[in-house]
Amino acid sequence: ECVNFAKSELKLDHIDQGSIADISFEQHSFDAVTSWHVIEHLHDPAMFVRKTNLMLRPGGFLFITCSIFDRVGFRDIQPTEHLSYFTPKTLEQLVLKNFPGKCIADTPIFVFQKSKTETE
Repeated sequence: ECVNFAKSELKLDHIDQGSIADISFEQHSFDAVTSWHVIEHLHDPAMFVRKTNLMLRPGGFLFITCSIFDRVGFRDIQPTEHLSYFTPKTLEQLVLKNFPGKCIADTPIFVFQKSKTETE
């Protein structure tokens, strides 16, 4: 429904729907990738981060927001929906293990910047 709206009403041509694992983009074709409350629902969040690394140009940005375990109450825990729970430290560790760059902000949105060069 959202894809149809974007194409018909907003006249956007480059709209894809599906798993990031199944969608192919030209490598290094994006300046930024956003992930709003997605990563905690994924079976393989590390693969998601690796895929965004391939999509981003050097110096590009990965923006992530998700339920942070030490910031949510027990009422927010949704074991049937959230497959992973992260603390600020574990989210940063996951991303930086699979993404060459640095974390430049972590509240409330985590911002990671891809290295501009392979040696950075």
